[in-house]
Amino acid sequence: MIVILIVNVVNAMNIIVLGVIPVEEYIREIMPITFPAGLILSILFSLIIRDFQLGLLRDEGAIREYAAIIHRSGEELLMIISDILDLSKVEAGRLDIINEELNVSEIPELLAMQFAVTAKQKGLEFNISMDENVPLMIHSDPH
Repeated sequence: MIVILIVNVVNAMNIIVLGVIPVEEYIREIMPITFPAGLILSILFSLIIRDFQLGLLRDEGAIREYAAIIHRSGEELLMIISDILDLSKVEAGRLDIINEELNVSEIPELLAMQFAVTAKQKGLEFNISMDENVPLMIHSDPH
């Protein structure tokens, strides 16, 4: 638990020292959101790793699914932090918008990877369908 706290404090200090956001603004507005979220996710990840170490999850397929969920959750946390930093850039008038083509067909796969294991554990059927009228590609900022 102490290690998790130290790692999150070091990450916050890195953002304070190396970030583009003024220190006061980061501490006052952003850190109260990102620091607890980082702690919670770190604790959840450590509990999942503990389950692996105790041998509670012996099925290799389940281990791969959990690893994919952990990886995706970490990416999503980084995206949330990036979004918060982007909001600060908007307020400072320094945000560049990039117009790119995004593949909409990947969204059901990402949802399945995120929620299928949980649904299976709870004995729920989990199905995803995409309407045929949804365009395959859209133009948007990828962030």
